Amino acid sequence: MESTPLLGNGPSSEVAPGRATRRDQFKQHFDKWRTFYICVLFLIVTDVPSFMGEGPMLRMLELGACREYYTVHDPDLIDSHGNVPERLCKLPEIQSRVARVRSLMAFLEAVPGLLLAVPYGIVADTYGRGLVVGLCLAGFLIRDTWIFTCLYFYKVFSLNAVYLAPMTAILGGGSTVTGPMLFAIIAASTARESRAHAFFMIQVCLLALESISPPLGSLLMETVGPYYAWLAGIPLGLLGFSCLSFLPRNKISSIPDCEPCAPEDAEHSASSTTLYVRTKEKVAALAYKVRQDIPKLFHSKSLFIGLLAMFTAKMARPIKDLLSQFMTAKFEWPISQANLLISLHAAAQLPWFIVVLPTANSWLLRWKEDAVKANHVLATVLVSCLTLGAIVMGLAPTPVTFITAVIVYTGGSGFSVAMRSLLTALVTDDQLSLLFTTIAVFEASALLTAAPLLQMLFAEGLQYGGLMMSLPFFTVAVFYGCATLALSLCTFK
Repeated sequence: MESTPLLGNGPSSEVAPGRATRRDQFKQHFDKWRTFYICVLFLIVTDVPSFMGEGPMLRMLELGACREYYTVHDPDLIDSHGNVPERLCKLPEIQSRVARVRSLMAFLEAVPGLLLAVPYGIVADTYGRGLVVGLCLAGFLIRDTWIFTCLYFYKVFSLNAVYLAPMTAILGGGSTVTGPMLFAIIAASTARESRAHAFFMIQVCLLALESISPPLGSLLMETVGPYYAWLAGIPLGLLGFSCLSFLPRNKISSIPDCEPCAPEDAEHSASSTTLYVRTKEKVAALAYKVRQDIPKLFHSKSLFIGLLAMFTAKMARPIKDLLSQFMTAKFEWPISQANLLISLHAAAQLPWFIVVLPTANSWLLRWKEDAVKANHVLATVLVSCLTLGAIVMGLAPTPVTFITAVIVYTGGSGFSVAMRSLLTALVTDDQLSLLFTTIAVFEASALLTAAPLLQMLFAEGLQYGGLMMSLPFFTVAVFYGCATLALSLCTFK
């Protein structure tokens, strides 16, 4: 992996060239990038199970919907172990049921993230970001365990029992908090001029994991079945807690005394020994921080437009989640085969993030001589590519054309990363956690609306067939087009 731009921005005169040793250079390098590498290791042990489980999860839901359908229409097709041949599960009625289940699950998982992102961001600033990420990880593991339990023991639980799984996002706020929190940790430990490259390298790591993990999940699914392929990821996720223990604590931001509490400070310092009083003080302090800091993030129109662009960027996730089911429903591919499309999508992005985007970013920095302007131009170009790619995917009539369209769509990869780098340059360092959790609110809003909307449009389109099945792609293209127009007209300072 070519990472010279990321790792070569530090001063070169810290150790005299003649006296420097490999060991000293390595130690300096590791001390500088220690937090970055710990975050990469955390992503490896937590995202491999996540990507690996996408295919098994879809197949488990499909089996549940299959059993429901054939229990009524033809019970003889269900064997003694509750299995139904996959080729019999591609009926529009079954796929619509799966799409609706996934739609409601996406909605329920986004609700806690939307409601709790900012409070957890404040908790991160007050008690440490690692604590919040740890709570998120605990929620993920409980969620995955419950999904396995209710789908494996299908004679005890109905398919609707999976709707309880997203509620575990109350712990930490779910994926809408985890990602922004890790980006905040990296941003706080990285020089401003290196942040775009650091974010690109994190994206490269995610894409590498996304390229490798789905085929591994498909292989496990073919070998041991979808249930045990899903279960295999849970022990690996537990290692994430070990990674978090090595993260340095962020500097705890001071919270000024709020005026309503000021007259009572002397009394509280002497007598606040009860849990009730201590809790009351902390709640008052957090409320004060909310009132003081959140309005500062919206001091400019450009920052608000940037946050709206992050809303649009998050739509890439529900589109990716739709790819496998779209291929199985429209082109009747097996899930294990369609799951490889996710790997192809990720693999096509690797050279883009390793070579093209860092090179483009460096060239734009030299041309514009300003990180804000460079990231603005890059983000505008990338979202234009997303618009074109979504339209082409919607119009694709054959599998080959659709796969080609997916590759075209990858041309817009990096839009979210470019926007994060752009927005971090518009706020002060002590507002980074709050910025990233505010981004999480906008992203949670996108998941809360876009993910269910796209799944419902797909479910309805399945009933009509043809181009109606592509309604999710056309809808996303409209949002991307609006983002392109807004960024083109906006000036960031």
